[in-house]
Amino acid sequence: SVVPSYTVQAQYVTFAFGTHKKYTTEVTRYNSAVLPAVVAGSLPPKGQQIGDRDVVVPEAYLEELGVKNPQEALGTQVTLHLVRPAKTLTDEQIRDILLREGQEGLAKAVQPETKDETFTISAISKKSDTSFAASQALYISEASAKRLSDFLTAGTDQEGKFLVAFATAKNGVDPAAVKDRLKQQGFYALTSQDMQQLAYQLVSVLQGIV
Repeated sequence: SVVPSYTVQAQYVTFAFGTHKKYTTEVTRYNSAVLPAVVAGSLPPKGQQIGDRDVVVPEAYLEELGVKNPQEALGTQVTLHLVRPAKTLTDEQIRDILLREGQEGLAKAVQPETKDETFTISAISKKSDTSFAASQALYISEASAKRLSDFLTAGTDQEGKFLVAFATAKNGVDPAAVKDRLKQQGFYALTSQDMQQLAYQLVSVLQGIV
């Protein structure tokens, strides 16, 4: 099976605890194929997704947020502020809008659209040297990541396009052999073992912007 890696480019993220500042960080889908260790809260069994309004926060964020006890963060809210870029209109579309709605309608048509999405912290993932899944990103469910990704890319040249996808090999099939075949077809591929090695190079990407 193949699942796209839905990465949600939030303009900023706010937390209902800690410093109450705005932050920029990566937001992506929760990978149910790998079960990371947690220091607080709980995760569903391997192979099952987290709730559509749940978010998993990395342990490394807590120091930046001024939180000493991970339990204090559980049940609190994280809000993603999303901004969808203005649509690119053709000359014909512009003329049509001007005829029907005038300058006011055109100004509205090219305005970026914003949306705030709020999630509840269900778990704090433990920093790990052996699991790529414990990287420094906020994790939301696959369904939520797809929904927000669809919102951000609707009407843009990125709609329906993905930079990364996760493929699961059938039982008895060597992942390294699948990797080699994908490379022969012009794709850049990594096995789960390759990804684990990359985990040693990961650093925190939670950055305050206000």
